[in-house]
Amino acid sequence: MKLLLYVAIVFISLNSNAGVNAKNGNYFISYIDVIFNKAEITRTYNSRSTEIGFFGFGWGSGLEARLERVPGGFILKHNGSGGATEFPVPELEKEPESVIPHILSALSIDSDSNKGTKLRKKLIEDYESLVSHWLKASKNEPNIAKTLKSIPTDISIDETGATHEVYTLLSNNNSFEVREQGKFLYKFDKTGRLVGFRQDDVHIEIDWTNYPENLVLFSGNDKVSIKFNRENESPLIELIKAGGKQAGYEYDLEDPDKPLLVYSSDMGGKKYYYQYDDDYHLTQIGYEDGASLVVSYEPMTLFTKVFQDRENIKMYEYVSKKTNPNLNYGTEYYEYDDHGLLKGKRFVEYEIKIKDFGVTYIYRTKTLHRGIEQEIWFNECCELPVRFITDGQEITVAYGNTKKIERQIKQIASKERVLNFSYNQIGKITAVEWVGVGIIQYELDEKTKKMEIASETDPGLAKVVAAALQVDLARYEDASECKCRAWR
Repeated sequence: MKLLLYVAIVFISLNSNAGVNAKNGNYFISYIDVIFNKAEITRTYNSRSTEIGFFGFGWGSGLEARLERVPGGFILKHNGSGGATEFPVPELEKEPESVIPHILSALSIDSDSNKGTKLRKKLIEDYESLVSHWLKASKNEPNIAKTLKSIPTDISIDETGATHEVYTLLSNNNSFEVREQGKFLYKFDKTGRLVGFRQDDVHIEIDWTNYPENLVLFSGNDKVSIKFNRENESPLIELIKAGGKQAGYEYDLEDPDKPLLVYSSDMGGKKYYYQYDDDYHLTQIGYEDGASLVVSYEPMTLFTKVFQDRENIKMYEYVSKKTNPNLNYGTEYYEYDDHGLLKGKRFVEYEIKIKDFGVTYIYRTKTLHRGIEQEIWFNECCELPVRFITDGQEITVAYGNTKKIERQIKQIASKERVLNFSYNQIGKITAVEWVGVGIIQYELDEKTKKMEIASETDPGLAKVVAAALQVDLARYEDASECKCRAWR
């Protein structure tokens, strides 16, 4: 795909990411429909999503990113594909009890009933439940948002996202910006609607003037036009046009509350066919060559049970057995090849703890895979891994102690060695020290714009330290499934 990025607009539909989240049984798959001046238009399916996006029920896209004020003193930045970043706003009061009557009313629940009394108690004690019920209520009664105090102007708030980026939310009277490490990332209008974004230093503007008939995206002289199908109450993308070519989408509108994407054709001419079960969950994606991707779900929990693509079959079992009373639940999953032969088996247990306002986070995981046992502990602020024990060998990881650099590794320590890391003011790596062995310096390569080992560094020392660094980073990334962005 890197070769294609030199073209202003590329017409492809790539399965960029697919799999099952073993933590919650969620099946997900993403497709890149258009690469527009190096920026991507991506749609993502999330089997646990109840949202109706521009591509139908369960599908979302970055075009649907938005800001939303929610109870508890938070602003949510929805990413358009099921995830969100929470920005705590100190100036906003914590109003759970005052909004609960409005939530119950919008959900048609009698506040004096047994159900209403139980739900009121749960909403006071559990922040995540409060927000989820608020979002459901706001769909039934959009004016419920007026019961919340408005977002103050001229705020500047830092928060760490789900994948450990540090975001800053800025506001003024007419718009909001979200920045990453101080660099513009998203722009929203005063209603919270996305009007601009950046990908790989390419700036895209979105013109909503003719919505819901169409949207227009601009980047320099390039333009993408998006036409909507208005047969359903929720606008659905029907055509995406760019450079004289188009991608098309068709829907099953039998249930207007849950429009289902059933067909798509990309700008390269590839066709995809989608099927769903009676609970509106995606169960099959068919390809032109007759192959298909198949997904099935547990009947009660709707967690993913089987995921089969062209090469592998993965089966998941969600079990209550525990090897430690402090661990909350476990997931056991099996991977088979296309001949049905077992390739691997993994058992993962999770310990969940609660932060302020009832927000939960993963404190510890325990994994058994191919006879090797591993435990990982995570910090509270960002769910970054801080300690690993793998087959009896322990590694600890320390991070920056300020909001701007708390996602960056400051030290990796093990029995074998201690590595210390230094960064410049904009977060780029400048030095790695192997305590007792030596230090290697990094400098900016003007051609690649990446930090490379400084030319004056002793080659022998650089080779030794760089080798140790790669080993420890590989351990970190493999064990935590969390990429250290400082090295990109």
